[in-house]
Amino acid sequence: MKSQPSESEIKEFWESCGFKQLEPGRGGYHYQNTKKVWNWLPPSEVERHKSIPFLPSINLDSLFKYAVPNVIDKIMAEGGCSSDVAYEILFKKWLQELQLNIPHATLALFWVLSEL
Repeated sequence: MKSQPSESEIKEFWESCGFKQLEPGRGGYHYQNTKKVWNWLPPSEVERHKSIPFLPSINLDSLFKYAVPNVIDKIMAEGGCSSDVAYEILFKKWLQELQLNIPHATLALFWVLSEL
């Protein structure tokens, strides 16, 4: 069973899914409790420039919204396969990981997506 991801692993994961941290001086931060917090631009908002103050939490909603489509595209490009086959590959790997980590479906999906 794999452990909870560290903050740096989570940041690296979301960046690999297309999240971009806005640069200082470009409206890329806001203040929370007098601490400067950098804003993030989700992949779907890159064209519209609608930033969010924090990276998404690791839950099934955010994984399926941002990470799964990204990984499906990668599988299709690398394997030259259809989306149906790409989903089959992803879900097969997820089920294999779930067998080792059955009560933690979200964590299992996170680690599979991280590997792909």
